Formats: sequence, structure tokens, C-alpha cells
Amino acid sequence: MLVDASPGITQSAAGRVLDIQRANMVPFVARLQSRGLVGRRPVDGRSHGLQLTAKGRVLLLKARQVVETFESALLARMPAKFRPMVLPVLMALWKSAQS
Repeated sequence: MLVDASPGITQSAAGRVLDIQRANMVPFVARLQSRGLVGRRPVDGRSHGLQLTAKGRVLLLKARQVVETFESALLARMPAKFRPMVLPVLMALWKSAQS
């Protein structure tokens, strides 16, 4: 999702956004690349920008469908009057966890 939202993002920038250490990011991206989900393009002498492949886009679409299904099921179990509060509360929890 990050590579789709930020085509050409470098591996190191993606690691910072995802809070993944460089030593862990290298094998993670290598695994995605070996599965044909991402490709790399040189950005400068040392950095490579990441981009989704066609196969990566297909998998991303499937992942988004799973998320949508889960979110719909979760909201359906919640009383309608509380639904508008869910996203702001989750965002507040997420932001406080990053601090």
C-alpha cells in the first residue's frame, strides 16, 4: 500500500515510514521482489525507488478487498450512533502509539 501511494519511494524512506530497521528492510524488500510484487529503479548512485509490478497491483487489490470486508463486518456489529466515532478514536490511538 505504501509503494502504491508513493511510487518511487526509496527502500530506506519506506523503512522509516514503516519503522522497520534497515537490516530487516533489505530482506523484506528482497522477498517482495523475488515474489514479483515490487521492482526497483535506480534513483541515484546508491538508492533505488520501489514500484509495484502488475502482480503486486493484483495482490494489493485483493488485500484492499479483504480490508473492506473486515471493516464492513466490524461496523455492522456496532450500533449506528457510534460508527462516526470509530475512525477518529482509532486515529487518536494510532497517533499516541507513535509518540
